[in-house]
Formats: sequence, C-alpha cells, structure tokens
Amino acid sequence: MGFVATQLYVTAKSLLRDKTDLFFVILFPLLLTSIFIYIFGGTGNPGVKLGVVNLDGNTSIVTELLRGLEKTPVVSKLVFYDNISMLKKALLSPPPPPVDAGLVIPRGFSENLSKGLQARLTILVAYRGTVWSNYTAYTIVSTISKLEDELRLFRLRLIRRFAEKYAPFEYVVALAFPLNTTVVVLKPERLLTPGVVRGWYVVAVMLVEALFIGIFSAATWLVSEAKRGTLKYMLSLPAKSGQYIAAILARSLFYTAVASLVALATGYMLGARLYLGAASAAAAALLVALATLFSASIGALIACFATKPEGANAAANAIGFTLMFTAGIIYPPWLLPGPLKVFAEIFPLSRLADATRAIMVYGVDPLHALMEYTPPRILAATLFFIAVAIALYRRRLQAILETGKL
Repeated sequence: MGFVATQLYVTAKSLLRDKTDLFFVILFPLLLTSIFIYIFGGTGNPGVKLGVVNLDGNTSIVTELLRGLEKTPVVSKLVFYDNISMLKKALLSPPPPPVDAGLVIPRGFSENLSKGLQARLTILVAYRGTVWSNYTAYTIVSTISKLEDELRLFRLRLIRRFAEKYAPFEYVVALAFPLNTTVVVLKPERLLTPGVVRGWYVVAVMLVEALFIGIFSAATWLVSEAKRGTLKYMLSLPAKSGQYIAAILARSLFYTAVASLVALATGYMLGARLYLGAASAAAAALLVALATLFSASIGALIACFATKPEGANAAANAIGFTLMFTAGIIYPPWLLPGPLKVFAEIFPLSRLADATRAIMVYGVDPLHALMEYTPPRILAATLFFIAVAIALYRRRLQAILETGKL
C-alpha cells in the first residue's frame, strides 16, 4: 500500500508540472464542457424557416394567413419566392438550405374561402433522411391543420341556424370532427430545460474523461517509461506486479476525479442543473470510477501488444474516439443507427453513462438507476472484462520484471 500511496503522491505533485496531463485533466474538461453547453445547451428546437410562393395576390385573407404563420412559435422566418421553381431550388440546395419547408398559395385561394368553397394549399418539404426533416414536415402540417380546424369551426357557427332545422347541431359538428382527441402533455420538472441539457453534457464530459484517462493511463505507461529510460528504475523498486497495476488504476481514478470536478464546476457556472445530494453524488462517483476501471482495462489490453509509445497512443486514440461517438456517451443512444443502438444497449460504458445521467440529471433514485441501467448481467460482464484484462496485464508485467525487457 505504501508503494501505491507514494506513486499517487508523485502523480498529484507532478500534475501541474506536466503540460500534457494538465491539459487533459484540467483544461480539456473545462473547454469541452464550455463548448458543449454553448452549442447544445439552448432552449430546444429552432423554428422552421418557411418559404412562401403567393400566387393569389395580397388579399386580406392571404395577409392574415401569413401574419398568423409569422406569429406562431414554430415558424422563425418567412422567405418569399416569385415562383414554385425558385422555391424547389431553395429547398433542394446543399445544406444548410435557406428554407426548411415551402408553402404555395394558389390563385383563387381567397375567393374560394370567402365563397365557402374548398381552398387548396400545397406544402413542400425536402426529404433528407434526417430527424429534422420529419420534424419540419410535422410542424408545418400540424400548424396548417390547426388553422383548418379554426376555419371549420367558424363556418359551422355561421350555418348553425340553418342546420338546426334539419338535425341537432352536435351531429353537424360530429360530421366535421368525427374524433375529439385530447392531448395531455406531461412535463417532468427536469426534462428538456436548458439547465437539464447542460447537465446532460456535463455528465457526458465526465464519462469522456473516464474513457480517455483510463485507456491512456494503462495503454501508455509501460512504453512511455521505457522511452524515458525510467522503466529500469521503476522495475528495480521492491514492488510486485499487482502493486504496479494498483498504482496505475489509482492514478487513473485520481485524474478522472479531478477532471470530473472541473467539469462539474464549469457546468455549474454555466447554468447546468444537477442532483448532487449525498446518495446521488456517491452513486455517480461509483459509476464514473467503474467506467474509469473499465476503460483502463481496454488500455491494459492495448499495452499487452504495444512496444512503442506511438503505437500505444495511436491505438488508444482510435478506440477512444470511436467509443466516444458510438457508445452513447456524447450522442444520445436513442439517436444512434440500428446496429449501434443495439451495441449501446449492451456495452458497459454506455450503460454506466445512462445510469449516471439518470441519477445526476433526472434525479432518479440511485438504487433504482443502478438496477435499471446496470443490471446484474451487465455488471458481471464489466467486472469479468476488467478481471481478464488485469490478469493479462499482470502476466505482461511479470514477464518484464523477470526479463527486464518489454
């Protein structure tokens, strides 16, 4: 234990002197948290930019229609075009397009409405195979549908005195509105407010730090010490392979703890809202620590085959950056493509990230979050992987201790 404590003391003392460690442990989480919150910590989806082709002239009905659309919160801007071809060209232009959807008002629109006849509108939406295109289509169609409902009710009120001579008015209303659907929107206290989004990314940065610190600490220690010429001195110390491994893991956990505190402090100053009660903080710390150990086990496997720092760094970078984007750490798992979504359902880092968010961001009871997101089979697989990686790394260290060579 004295050897591990000594190594941890040296690590803490050298943190502010080593520029690389200083950047990745303190400056990197500060910058990453600030960038994520600045870009993604806003107030939800932006409004739709609507392109309009008005072929009916500036009648009072068209003017009121456009004024109403402009005032709705779902439309951020109206852009007018002279003809349909220009509108289509704008919609199909390379991203980002000048407009998200189009509305064509044909000739005779106002006249048909004023005479009680059916008036037509055409909505154009460019299909781009993205969630945003689906959102755009739904937003514009639902807005026009709401306008249509208002017009239908207005006409029913006008003809009410005539309709009641032949049938009760409720039957007339039922003909126009066969279904009366009530939508009840439940709003949890901490769902998608800016503070919650910012908290979501604070946790993301904590897990990113756990991922990279764990991988790099274990993957590069041996080859880095060898390149600096200090490996022989390290191996001459009266320590066993298990003590070296414990020192590496302690170093990883220490660095992750410092980086997490930096991310939390930065997020707090930038408006992130998090549950940080005693039980929540303890459970989250346990999960982040386990994520660090799992990441370190990946690094240990890399170290079993690496013979040079360049190779270890390249492998650690490749695996780290790939997992950062595909394991549901900074990109929500439910937005991942099908195969990656399945991967995120079983990959330990993804499950640990979800459990940490559930506790810190959404205020889920720690015990419930642990059972929901880290069920026994996931936890067992995580611990088994860590144990196997440590065993292989220990064999590698033991061979080095015996031969004195990498």
